[in-house]
Amino acid sequence: MVRFGIPGQNVNGLAYADDRLSAVPMVQAPRRPTVTDKKYPMWCEWRVNKHAVAPAEEGEFWKLVRFESNGDATWVMLSGGDEDPLLTIETDDGAPPVEADINGNVKVLGGAGISVTGNGPGDTVTVSLTGGGAAIDQIDVDFNTAPGTDPVLPDANGQISVSGNVVANGANPNAPVATHSRNANEYQIDIQLAKALAPTPIDFSPVGLSSYDNRYFNVSFTGFVGIEERLLQEPIGTTLNLGMSYSSPTFTIHDSQGNTLSPTNPAWVVVRDPSSTGLKKVFSITQNYSFDDASGTSDIIGNTFGTTSGVAWSSPAEVPFWLYFVINDSGTDVTPMISRHFCANITTSNIGKPSSSIADSQSSFWALDDSITESNFEHNPCSRVGTFRMIKNSSDDWTVVQLSRNDGIGMTNFGSTLVMAALQNGAVSTFYSSSNGGDTLPTFANQGYGYYLTPGGYVHIDLSTTGVTNSPSGVGDLRIHLPYQANGVSWFRNLGGFSFDDQSKSNGTVCGSVYFLTIPSNFFTIRSFVSFTTASTSTTALTPGDLANGDGNFSYNFSYRAFEP
Repeated sequence: MVRFGIPGQNVNGLAYADDRLSAVPMVQAPRRPTVTDKKYPMWCEWRVNKHAVAPAEEGEFWKLVRFESNGDATWVMLSGGDEDPLLTIETDDGAPPVEADINGNVKVLGGAGISVTGNGPGDTVTVSLTGGGAAIDQIDVDFNTAPGTDPVLPDANGQISVSGNVVANGANPNAPVATHSRNANEYQIDIQLAKALAPTPIDFSPVGLSSYDNRYFNVSFTGFVGIEERLLQEPIGTTLNLGMSYSSPTFTIHDSQGNTLSPTNPAWVVVRDPSSTGLKKVFSITQNYSFDDASGTSDIIGNTFGTTSGVAWSSPAEVPFWLYFVINDSGTDVTPMISRHFCANITTSNIGKPSSSIADSQSSFWALDDSITESNFEHNPCSRVGTFRMIKNSSDDWTVVQLSRNDGIGMTNFGSTLVMAALQNGAVSTFYSSSNGGDTLPTFANQGYGYYLTPGGYVHIDLSTTGVTNSPSGVGDLRIHLPYQANGVSWFRNLGGFSFDDQSKSNGTVCGSVYFLTIPSNFFTIRSFVSFTTASTSTTALTPGDLANGDGNFSYNFSYRAFEP
């Protein structure tokens, strides 16, 4: 160790102006000074010489700045070895390191989202996130499946991978959207797919991504799903999610699965716009409708619908009815109604409801909703949506027949074989009457009177008998009465001839006179029957007296139009 300094006597300081001597005490040594190097005067300097022992480096320059209370010496490095700067900072960018400027300053600046604070005097610089708070070093997730973790930690590079994922409904319990870690250092944002549900789920946990059948839904470019716009492309009378059922004594209109209709579980129906011919409207049906029949406290008693008042129309003879939805005058609402009219496009002025038993013609409508104002629905467009059957007792009260395969929403009962009831529409003996009230009408060993309905308002009649069993008499026109009144004279078809089989002839030979259907002269006012003549050009009517006991089989069929659509 070598010491340098000025001798302890008075000398001229100017005589030591070169580099051979220093006015400040100084030490050269192969090591760095320590706290135990305290035998030197204050401000003594220390330089590491060329024989430096690591970690010391040659050229390091130190200065004794104070003595601590315990006597330890405090030495401060003023410069590094090999003329390196006293302060260097190594960054993520690597070499070369950041060096202090000539004044010993190094600027520490914040980057994006990083703030650097600290004002002197003081020895603290604070580096923090802009806005405060701690840096994220882990992420808590909703679910994890090994080797995934919760929380998710970054990898060796400080990264956590995040990706989107579609999962089955219920994969993450009660979470339509959830974070789920399945591998270390990563997690997925799961979105579940949708599924079919019962109406009105108790919460939103089952919701999910879904696609839509373009036969029933329209999806706009903004993602808006509209069933109404899609249904406008369907024919008038189209329904969606609509059903009917009967559980004595109640007939009910509900959704297609028998559940209650509501704003969250509506049905839909397409009807004609009342104010713009050729246009359509779609309405949601958000409530059930029902009525009670004669097996309970009847809502429909007293309406005849064109049948004979006080005379039963009962099984096996059943009366088909059709369910319609009728739009109001303003085109803002629809209501369900029933009618015997099987091809109506508009309603009539004869509309009944539970508190108003006035549906007394075969074209009448009857509304299930007693709160409507009937006049708001008169002569308005209606959409036929389904069919069912009823029977009537002698009190003009009706009972719904349990629905069969030809009944229901979307059904028509067209082509179904129906049975004519006796003593209806003016008949006084089964299906017959005479223009002369005192005549004795024929009776038969067997007879069948069936009919069926076809689109366009037509009724097809099939009538057959076997063997006259009495002695008919009288000179009045023999009449056969119809299940529906005819719409007009011009609507009868197939008015050909028929004959009786005289059973007194051997081998059932067909013989005797041929008779033809004829339309009565007063048919425009009485349209509920047809008569017969003895020839196609004759005006001589077949009378009860023209038939005799034992006369044989009779068979005939024809069609007529009951309604004009």
